[in-house]
Amino acid sequence: MLTYRHLVRFSADSASSNTPIDRKSLEALFQLTDSEDLQTLANCIISIANISSVNINHALLLELKVISKISQFSPMVRYPNALLATGLVYYYLSGNRDVEDNIWNTAMNILQHHCTTDDPTLLQVTLFTLNNLLPCLDRLRITELMVNIFQSRLNFHHDRESCHHVLSILLNASVFTNTHHTLFDAGITTVLSKIAAILAIQKGGLSREDFIEDIPGEKVRHNQFD
Repeated sequence: MLTYRHLVRFSADSASSNTPIDRKSLEALFQLTDSEDLQTLANCIISIANISSVNINHALLLELKVISKISQFSPMVRYPNALLATGLVYYYLSGNRDVEDNIWNTAMNILQHHCTTDDPTLLQVTLFTLNNLLPCLDRLRITELMVNIFQSRLNFHHDRESCHHVLSILLNASVFTNTHHTLFDAGITTVLSKIAAILAIQKGGLSREDFIEDIPGEKVRHNQFD
């Protein structure tokens, strides 16, 4: 009998070798998500996240409506690693163009809830997901969420890389002219002042390395989470 343990192992192997999963295995995994056992559900979500990390699987996942499926049972997730896996599924799929509105409209409540997490890794994944969803029609709400996170949740004082991530995401948001009022109303100037102060303290001054030299013509997506 096929169990979630087999599929977790298979999905991990598929992710590490960057090989596609077949429809039958994926459909079997989706059937297991109907389980009332929370441990089984958690492992299924982790498996789906592994599978989602392989770009070649995205077309099949979207065809089988994985976004709706994940959003349906996400409120029942209790284990931290499974919560992170849920965020990773949205993140991996958000790298695909033309699905931004689908992801946001289906998962907006879950993503907004993830914005309040105390898990710094899940928070970072959520920020990268929101960044990728900026082309969607509700980008003003997404912009507001991101700046609010920078204002109240991010720990600015620990490393320069975090500051650079914030600058990159804010730059992406500013590419869309209709976000400018939202950025200012949400407090972008305060965020930028904090970043400048941190970089100045750490380095004794600012340099060209602290700024993005090549401003892109279109929004830059986060395609890989490290």
